Amino acid sequence: SRPMRSTALRTACLSAVSLLALLASRPAAAQEAAAAVMPEVVVSATRLATAPEKVGSSLTIIPAEAFDAGGKPELFDALESVPGVSLSRNGGIGATSVVRLRGAESGQTQVLIDGVLINDPANASGEFDFDAFAVTGIDRVEVLRGPQSALYGNDAMGGVVSVVTKRGRGPLTATGLLEAGSFNTWRQSAGVSGGTERFGYAVNATNLTTDGISRYPLGDEADGTRNRAITAKVGADLTDIWTVEVAGGVFDLRSDYDATSRDQPYSKDKTLRYGKIDSTVLLLDGRLETILTLSGTDTDRSFDEPGGFIPHSNYSGKRWTAEFRANYQVDDTDVLTVGALREVESARIVNEDAGVRTVGVDDSITTDAVYGQYLLGLWDNLTLTFGVRHDRNEEFGPKTTVRTTAAYLVESTGTTLRASVGTAGKAPTLFQLYDPTYGNADLTPESSVGADAGFEQEALGGRLRIGATVFWNRFRDLIGFDNTYQNIEDARTWGLESSATFAVTDAVRLTATYTHLRAENLTTGRELPRRPHHQASLGAAWQVTEDARIAGALRFVGPQLDSTFTNIQNNAYTVVDVQASYAVTESVSAFGRIENLFNTDYQEVARYNSPGRAFYAGVKASF
Repeated sequence: SRPMRSTALRTACLSAVSLLALLASRPAAAQEAAAAVMPEVVVSATRLATAPEKVGSSLTIIPAEAFDAGGKPELFDALESVPGVSLSRNGGIGATSVVRLRGAESGQTQVLIDGVLINDPANASGEFDFDAFAVTGIDRVEVLRGPQSALYGNDAMGGVVSVVTKRGRGPLTATGLLEAGSFNTWRQSAGVSGGTERFGYAVNATNLTTDGISRYPLGDEADGTRNRAITAKVGADLTDIWTVEVAGGVFDLRSDYDATSRDQPYSKDKTLRYGKIDSTVLLLDGRLETILTLSGTDTDRSFDEPGGFIPHSNYSGKRWTAEFRANYQVDDTDVLTVGALREVESARIVNEDAGVRTVGVDDSITTDAVYGQYLLGLWDNLTLTFGVRHDRNEEFGPKTTVRTTAAYLVESTGTTLRASVGTAGKAPTLFQLYDPTYGNADLTPESSVGADAGFEQEALGGRLRIGATVFWNRFRDLIGFDNTYQNIEDARTWGLESSATFAVTDAVRLTATYTHLRAENLTTGRELPRRPHHQASLGAAWQVTEDARIAGALRFVGPQLDSTFTNIQNNAYTVVDVQASYAVTESVSAFGRIENLFNTDYQEVARYNSPGRAFYAGVKASF
């Protein structure tokens, strides 16, 4: 309703003013600037180490510092302020956590860790659920928006979320973190890393336990979570031209949950295992880089619902991939990339009721692909990319996707202009095809076309950086549900993404983002659910002294339709978080944070509670 929206907007404005008043005061002594510095290279946009000003795709980098300062324990939370990202979580830590890029469905976004695709083949839509993704050993996250199938293939219709873990360098370093807080929450993390000129290693682990909250809004039974994770990466330059890297990890979750209508003693267990080995060889005096990658994932999910329709169920999804890629440096600016891969996905779903086990899905599917990309540099300030990919799915036959991008740097004004256009596709999942009750073997792949254009502008000697991008996507043959899965829907999304960073002084930095999104089901004429029209964030950080730092973040999410099956609207809300840290010694620091400072009562998903005000404090050490 209009009064509710007005109240939410007033709350957002008042919260923003309070946050700025608290954090944006000029410090007594200027400190060394900690303002965001653009990374030297980005990788996900072209699968090459590319300077940011030469990237034509819409991309956001979340650096390691966002995870190293005693921040929130789940990767999902770090995506809150990324433009073009819509989030929904069914009730706090460990709950089902869904990410949508530019209004695309969650299953239309690829999620990678160290280049390994970790979307769940046994999930009904093939999506990646961020519920178990605890923060450990993250070096950076690259969020690539827009259709990316020309490089990444199936599922990359909305974009790609690529997580890169740390690789050790230099002397042996050990880190540790201890944290305690509201809802009887405890977190412990540890890591070791190091290396030589030719060898590097890093191992990081974390353990989180919390009593949690009742996910049913009217309930009083807390739904607890235990979340553990370990990641590792080892790399070695075996010769001057041959490098091998091995990476892998395990994410393990146990979490309680409720039905949508009452408290229930339901629980889920989830384990994700992933691993890969890269062999990189440089030939032709370094002009030709060849990379052979073998990777695999194993996702196992079990649900216990005593008294439910299906008391016990298990979902097992596996993926194995073999890929060869070659990058040839044609000249100083141009690079030709070609590649080929084979991917095998399998899913096995078993339901159990009164001791009787029923196999729902037990099948696999193989996809072969070849792809190519040409990165073309012109006149030192214009970079173009042209990409094409041909997939052959054993069930659906061939599918070709294309993508082209442009980036133009106006050096005299510090302006970067970007644009891209591409097509994408998504094959039906094994569940959608072969589930005995809801499956439909006659489904055809979904397809889309999308385009964007924008700019990034520097001012005030680089202290101010602003950017904006308009985007449009058209989806066809979307798989919907009408007693069984059917290709019955078309959709369109369009909108605006914008961001700004401002180093007010050497010690005070402000950030802001805003997303306007329209997402419409063209078949029904209704808006797509859980895609708010308006989202905004505001951040502020103040290096008070050399040892003390405080920061805050405000997030505003506008009203949104909750479900295609109801007219329920989730109200707008504003949430403010603050945190502080103090370096006790060169090796030890103390930190604390308050989440949901003003105790906002809100729901990201209808009929599921969200945590109120919560306090956390801890210590971190590095030796």
